[in-house]
Amino acid sequence: MTIAKPTQWILFIGIVLATIFFWQSWKKQTRNWREEFNQDVLENALILSGKLEVAERELMGILSLYRSSGEVAREDFRTFVTPILKNQNFIQRFEWIPRVAEEEREFYEIRARQEGLLDFQIGSSENGGQNPTEDFREDLFPVYYVEPLEKNEYDLGLDLGTVPRIRAGIDQIIALGLPSTTDRIRKTGDTNGPVWIRILLPFYEGREAPKSAEARNDHLRGFIGVVYQVDKMMEQMAKPYLSRGNHLVIYEDDDQDPDNRIYGDPLENPILENKSVSNFAGRVWFLVWQGTREFQNGPDRIPAMYVGGGTFLLTLFIATIFQILATRTRAIENQVRLRTEELTQANQQLRKEIEGRIEAEGKLQLAKKDAELANRSKSSFLANMSHEIRTPMNAILGYAQILDRQDDLEMESRSNIRKILSGGKHLMQIINDILDISKIEAGKVELTVTDFDLMALLDEVDTMIRPRAEEKKIDWRVETSLPRPLPVRGDEIKLKQVLLNLSGNAVKFMETGWVRLNLDPVGEHRYRFEVADSGRGIPPRIHKIIFEPFEQDAEGMKKGGAGLGLAISKKSIELMGGTLALESEVNQGARFFFTLTLPPAHQTPVREEESIKTVRGLAPGHRVAAVIADDNEQNREVLEKILSSIGVRIWTARDGMEALDLALKHRPDIVFLDMRMPVMNGFEAAKQIRIQFPVNSIKIVGVSASAMEDERNFFLGEGCDFFISKPFRLETVLSCLQKLLGVEFVYEITPEAPVLAPVSDSSPPLRNLPSGLMERACQAARLHNLTGLKSCLRDLEMEGECGKTLVERLKPLVSRYDMDGILAVLNQVRGPN
Repeated sequence: MTIAKPTQWILFIGIVLATIFFWQSWKKQTRNWREEFNQDVLENALILSGKLEVAERELMGILSLYRSSGEVAREDFRTFVTPILKNQNFIQRFEWIPRVAEEEREFYEIRARQEGLLDFQIGSSENGGQNPTEDFREDLFPVYYVEPLEKNEYDLGLDLGTVPRIRAGIDQIIALGLPSTTDRIRKTGDTNGPVWIRILLPFYEGREAPKSAEARNDHLRGFIGVVYQVDKMMEQMAKPYLSRGNHLVIYEDDDQDPDNRIYGDPLENPILENKSVSNFAGRVWFLVWQGTREFQNGPDRIPAMYVGGGTFLLTLFIATIFQILATRTRAIENQVRLRTEELTQANQQLRKEIEGRIEAEGKLQLAKKDAELANRSKSSFLANMSHEIRTPMNAILGYAQILDRQDDLEMESRSNIRKILSGGKHLMQIINDILDISKIEAGKVELTVTDFDLMALLDEVDTMIRPRAEEKKIDWRVETSLPRPLPVRGDEIKLKQVLLNLSGNAVKFMETGWVRLNLDPVGEHRYRFEVADSGRGIPPRIHKIIFEPFEQDAEGMKKGGAGLGLAISKKSIELMGGTLALESEVNQGARFFFTLTLPPAHQTPVREEESIKTVRGLAPGHRVAAVIADDNEQNREVLEKILSSIGVRIWTARDGMEALDLALKHRPDIVFLDMRMPVMNGFEAAKQIRIQFPVNSIKIVGVSASAMEDERNFFLGEGCDFFISKPFRLETVLSCLQKLLGVEFVYEITPEAPVLAPVSDSSPPLRNLPSGLMERACQAARLHNLTGLKSCLRDLEMEGECGKTLVERLKPLVSRYDMDGILAVLNQVRGPN
């Protein structure tokens, strides 16, 4: 097959663009990686500097002890430094080095021996510390105190003034007024071994260091000394905080001289490198941070691969379309050429046939165009299906909610309205199921992990399934040996949806028999869920297809439904880490089961018991002004009536331009913007409002018939503070006002359904009421037959005192159209069958 020229160019451009985009994305990821390394270095450098400062303060604490006391006894010195030595294992020893005149040498030696150091002598570095020196000088600087004494006896009595490097440092302190001096110590001949540093802190008579060199020489009393092992020091101060792949090398005074390295081994070819400076005991430490690809596993290649690969695949797709079109064009051209040659060779007798063929080709082209138009229409229909269905449903459910809030409705009217609400919600559930299965297959659904009580969840499922089972006289039970409560962590909503789907299906397809929901532990934090029934079973031939969307057997089609419940359940269980399985034979019932890991809850979940509340208006002192913008008059009117019913002042607009004008004129507290409007859409209106008004001065709520999570996130990212999907519920609108504006409401508290007291000898014999009449009342409540229920109440009043007592308890429930509450009271009176 010959590749067309346009296709070749498209492929070439696609490869170039994919390469460029990959390289740009890769450079960005590498730059981000380097910035993360530099940030890690900055944090570690701050931590290390802080710990070095703490070490300096410990040394200054000993100096403060000498300044406050003038002279510190050996035992007091030991008492003060011992806790520091226990906490800091990198400190080899603390020292007190007094300034001793030659004529005081014997006095100091005698006093040390009296303190228990029987072999104490002041000696030079050449003589090893305990051997007396023949080199008599005016001033000596012996190590007089050393802690801990164990393993440091060799240093006791050493005249540090005989060590050239230390003597030079002492002279610099006196001449230049330096705050301290340090000395590096290595084992003889070991240039790469561990390093010790000795810090000497001068102690002068008085509290402050003298200003002049002469005064410093006259008032110098001695030095506080400490010896640190740098390797251990960094093991404690820096290494615990270093990320994998981040190496630290420390140089003293000069980072170019390898002899000045006091910690770490430099890498030969580090990919990342950063340098910082820290001061310790008057010396400059150069901190060299070197990184390898082990740091955070190197730059992330995946975004670059996605960008480059996505660009190439897009161009490949476009090139394929061009190639298909080019192939079709060539085929048509060849066919036309062939027909033209045949027509040229044909005689006049074939003219009519040729004309007929030309006409047929014209019809073929028209049919092709019609087919393409139908395909485009179908795609447009599928894309807008959710929006177009949810928009009128918003008006239906919205007006129904508004009517349901009216106090002057007759019971029959309220019954009809609630049937509209129930039917609308059922239709919305089918639509949402279709969207759910689409989102699951597209991989756009994520788990919402929370803490919840697993046993309470089973109770909720039991509460919702039991009335259906009792209506069909099916033996329904929830069986488990697990304790109460059982706080776990997982996706409560999806697990509840799965159990309701499986249990509801079992009850729906049963005519008689039993259904069991079992929960058993199968390991540490692992639980097996099983829904079993004694029904007619499922033929093995449809075990696989039954989990496919919209797949139903003949029995399923009779019972109704969209055929999505099992498909959604299966994919939800897989998302939670389990597998939904089926075991069933014809006439032997069916078992659906799965196993999930549910770790313990982080905190004990609490379920609040709430009264049934009806919002009647804004609380005193709360005022809200709102602008509603929607090109659909019904949707605009529904939201207007909902907000007006609670006391919100409303201005309405048909497009974003009118909404912006109203906002500029009235400065409302909140603006509700439909995202799809003519003239100016909701996105542009939100953007203009953000430009015209200060931040957070006006809250913006995006309204759309779209229910996709990615579109919701897009709306919130485009300037909206809140998002409401159509059809919107009254509770959602009120929650939005409460969250964004902090308003409070006035509630009408509806009392809970009355509960009958236990039957006693003194109570009226309620259970002696006619069983046929009680069954008729239960049937009317199940079917929401208000007329039949009223007839039953009149008959009950004729049954004497017990009948009148029951009617008085049922009247509040009838006025609220609470059929579930009525059934609960009737079943309690009837008792077990």
